[in-house]
Amino acid sequence: MEENTDIGILDLPPDVVVHIFKFINHKDLLFSVKNTCQQWDQLSKSKSLWKTLNAADFPDYAFTTKLFLELLRDVCESIESLYFDLTHHNQKIIKHEGILCSNLKEICIGQYRNSLCDVIPTPEFNNCLLRLSEKYPNLTKLHIVNQVLIYEDIFNNLEVFVFESYERSEDRIEVSEFLQQHEKLRHITLRGCILSVATVTKLLTGYSDLETLDLCESVLVQDDLNHVLNIEDMKIESLRTLNLNGTDLVDGLLQKIAKKSKCLEYLNVAKCPRITNSAIEMVAKYSDKLKTLIINDEGGNYSEGGFCDVTGAGLERIAENCHNLTVLKINDCPEVGDNSVAAIIKGCPELEEFEVSGCLSLQDVTVLSLVKNCPKIRRLNLGNCPQLTGKSVSSVLRCCKSLKDLDIETCNRVTDLDLVDTEACRTFAQINEIDKDTGKEVAKAEAVLGVLILDAVEEINDSKDKLYDEMTGNARDMMLEEKMSDGSQNNDKSDKSCLNSDVNEKRSSILSDGSDAKLICKLDQSMQYLEFLSNCCHVSVLNLSFCSGITNSCIKQLAWHCPDLRELNIAACYMVTNAGVKELVQCCKFLRHLNISGGAVTQTSRLTDDCLSDIVKHGKNLKELIVQKNYNISADGVLNIVQNCEEIGLICVEASQRSNLSKDMLIDVMGLVKHKTTCLQIKADIQIEIKVLKDAEFDIGKRY
Repeated sequence: MEENTDIGILDLPPDVVVHIFKFINHKDLLFSVKNTCQQWDQLSKSKSLWKTLNAADFPDYAFTTKLFLELLRDVCESIESLYFDLTHHNQKIIKHEGILCSNLKEICIGQYRNSLCDVIPTPEFNNCLLRLSEKYPNLTKLHIVNQVLIYEDIFNNLEVFVFESYERSEDRIEVSEFLQQHEKLRHITLRGCILSVATVTKLLTGYSDLETLDLCESVLVQDDLNHVLNIEDMKIESLRTLNLNGTDLVDGLLQKIAKKSKCLEYLNVAKCPRITNSAIEMVAKYSDKLKTLIINDEGGNYSEGGFCDVTGAGLERIAENCHNLTVLKINDCPEVGDNSVAAIIKGCPELEEFEVSGCLSLQDVTVLSLVKNCPKIRRLNLGNCPQLTGKSVSSVLRCCKSLKDLDIETCNRVTDLDLVDTEACRTFAQINEIDKDTGKEVAKAEAVLGVLILDAVEEINDSKDKLYDEMTGNARDMMLEEKMSDGSQNNDKSDKSCLNSDVNEKRSSILSDGSDAKLICKLDQSMQYLEFLSNCCHVSVLNLSFCSGITNSCIKQLAWHCPDLRELNIAACYMVTNAGVKELVQCCKFLRHLNISGGAVTQTSRLTDDCLSDIVKHGKNLKELIVQKNYNISADGVLNIVQNCEEIGLICVEASQRSNLSKDMLIDVMGLVKHKTTCLQIKADIQIEIKVLKDAEFDIGKRY
């Protein structure tokens, strides 16, 4: 009698099980995993799983003060970071008397965003901080959110201080006295604050080891703008990260900072209207180690203000001196043209993220040079560049092998894409039709080959030889040894061609059985398919919204060439029909977020309920679907998605007078959904978000 060799998860080594648990959130670890068995109860408390504890991760209805303190007592030796939200947690949780987290390094505490809930008053909050300071005198990181500091002499060994205010009121943000008491700080973040000259002076002159200074959305008191230019003896030689996003610091101050901070690696001056070319040129001159430069990270209307007054001249200085630049964001800078972008591409070959949307003069030839000169590019934003065509976009998708995220929104001249041979694609689509006689053998062979999809073609061919060894025996082994003894160990095309020729001759002489020949044919097809996949693009996020020239043919090309797509936006691509979406969901099995909304009234997408049926059939991993302004979609089609898409969590539709949908219809059909709970959220009268929850997600709350 044969022994049962099946291995279950309970048979895995403890280290492997703990590694699996790392992918499970704390709520499920606490309420589900630990209650499975004694072994899992112990493993769920492993130190590596509880380095960070955020009480806000647990639902209020199931997570009482007593339960939190019991959990903290169990894992206190593992905790390195503790997060408290004053809108949900009381003083007992914050102080956790009788429990000591001996390895605690970070505390984050405050009121997150605006809340109608009562929060701990300021005196009590500061008393909690004082108690925590006594308990954890060696704490190195403190994060305060939307609260007022009263005590200055607390946590005297801090190295990292983060202070965030969502309301720019002076009583919340004056922290100069606190800074005076903490000379060891190396990383300082003051977000949404109103800063005095005294505070800015302390920041720039009081910390010789300062590495990070983040003043995002902070502003100077208006009367003090000119006084900061008189700051002398700056001690910022170690500064590596400077975030001025949304501040109103003057151009002259940045020039002074640039002269002193020659180790600067990160600079963000987005939404800084007082920053000009002069400061950028000074940064280029002194900060040759710069890796990240953000001049504008979001698109918008330049006439509305809030943009840096930076032109192509400033960027050309960056290109001349900052050759280590890996991230550059210059979206919607009207004075930056094609020549400046070309200079950046030539001078910064290490670019990994490049955002240049809104460059009205950007040409195909410049993008083609990027494909050649910047092989490490991972994220590329070319949105609203009207001169670009399918030629440059096709080249990017074919040749940029590291590309993960591409945005070409509103590039209306992109009409034809040349990515793959669609006829070959249809041939490969038939590979899965395996004959019954050889099905098991082919399936086994293809399973071995499947792990090679992401390898180079040379490695695939080597593995092909190994598979043939198993089928043709020692004769083939001898042939390969002869090839190796001749010194043919390189992988160039001529050697592979000769080897494949010998393989074919040997197969022809050895194989006479028809079934074996059929097996070899299937393996050859599989090898061709794997070689085809190795040349595919691995982009996972693609934005084609408002590209009016995109057709079903383009979608077919993208579907076959980008099988790893996770997020796709083809909103307002009005020439895409049901057939294009069907091809897409058939090929892109990992698609999770899909936007197929229509555009203007005259460009409404031509999609129907048949499209939704194809999504139900093939989009097994889809989590979010946006189908607004698709006036041929009915309530029954939406019901089909909600009921039969296993992973769907959000659907966005529009119920206007032009559509076949109405609020009442959706409410009626949602009542027919089984084993799921739906929540309709109506926005702007016609936009409706349907949130879908599996009933099992509510069982935990009821059980515990």
